[in-house]
Amino acid sequence: MWCRKPCLPIANLSSRISQRQIHARPAQTFIAQRQRLESRTSEERLYPCASDFIPAPTQTPGPEESAETRRKIQWSKRPEEVLLHLNRAIKANHFDSAVVGSAMKRCEQGRWWDCLCQVRLLQTRHQVEMTDVTLGIYLTGLARCASGEAYGVRKDRREKLLQLGQDAWDTFGSFSGLNQTQVGILLNSALHLCSIAASAAALEWAEQLWHLASLSGGETLEGTWRFEATRVNYETFLTILSKCGQQQRVDDMLDSLEERGWRASPVLVAALVHVAGEQRNSERAEELWRRLVDRVGAKPNLMAIAARAKAQMLVGKIPACADIIEQGIEQGGMTINYKVFEMLVQALTLIYHSSLSLEDRLRLQKVLESHAVDIRDMSTRQQQDWVKLRGVADALLAEPKQLRHRDLLVTWHAQRAMVKWANFQAGTAYLSMGDSSRS
Repeated sequence: MWCRKPCLPIANLSSRISQRQIHARPAQTFIAQRQRLESRTSEERLYPCASDFIPAPTQTPGPEESAETRRKIQWSKRPEEVLLHLNRAIKANHFDSAVVGSAMKRCEQGRWWDCLCQVRLLQTRHQVEMTDVTLGIYLTGLARCASGEAYGVRKDRREKLLQLGQDAWDTFGSFSGLNQTQVGILLNSALHLCSIAASAAALEWAEQLWHLASLSGGETLEGTWRFEATRVNYETFLTILSKCGQQQRVDDMLDSLEERGWRASPVLVAALVHVAGEQRNSERAEELWRRLVDRVGAKPNLMAIAARAKAQMLVGKIPACADIIEQGIEQGGMTINYKVFEMLVQALTLIYHSSLSLEDRLRLQKVLESHAVDIRDMSTRQQQDWVKLRGVADALLAEPKQLRHRDLLVTWHAQRAMVKWANFQAGTAYLSMGDSSRS
């Protein structure tokens, strides 16, 4: 989810960030994206340089005449501000690909779908070149904006996603003329879009792009080169296969990679387990965990633990969800973040409401007392959800029999999993019932 720090005066930024990469600071990325990037070692990153949080795909600075416009765009708080700065750039005759890329990146950060489409329309209307960098930003922006400002990918946007991406790709042409790094970055942007579209057509396009990339090559001062997919490329392609129900192909590709000495990153563990959970296949999630973590030796991070726990919650296995979080945090020596803490508190409120046992009550109280929540780092929606969840937990501890099951469903995952359950009274042990008895 988007998390943005309070804006600082532009004049004070020169010592902290470059003009070229104002959007590359951790505070201006999605929390989930930030955690994925921070989880990767330098060898596992898509970009060749690891000196910055998100290194630039090119070291060539943008045109100086549009530098001020780009800075203003990146600090825009609303889509209307972005479009205002673009129109001023058009009138000042410095509406270039760097300005377009900056505007698209800001739309990605804000999940401003309509604004992103407007930027693309202006780019086409004024015949601004579609470079590999701009195309990569646009494809990534489409994928992220498809989720809107709430939870999950919006159906109406998912249906348009692939066509918009393919139209932009056709404008650019091909991988011809790009080097190894540029091919890998652009390929991954397109693959990420396909993973969000998650359709048979998206899988077909992903396979076409993979084939085209494999044919890329050229001559350099060091000699001839042929494109080799990066670790991140493989992980994104595996995610597409998983989302499209190609589990056997996922297993076969993992077998092939493991034979070459490859070990899954925490990011891939989280991604594949997350997909299995979204498909309501907790058995597949556990199978992947045993393979990638227990057998191959991948080191799970907090995202992976959260994905595994969520897979259990989405099928109504609430005690398993809580156990996974508590054991994972304890064994991994990790610091719990808000999203995982929220899931744990939601699970423990349900467990106590179901049993009304002293043991479960003390367990909930201990968790509430041992973790502090700093709402300053949350989005407005997260703050609202947390205040409501904490209020429910306090009310449950005070008067447990005054609440019914549906009164406790605060988080999105809990609502998705249990909104159709019967509205159980406290102390009826409903979490121990079979699925047929809960409806």
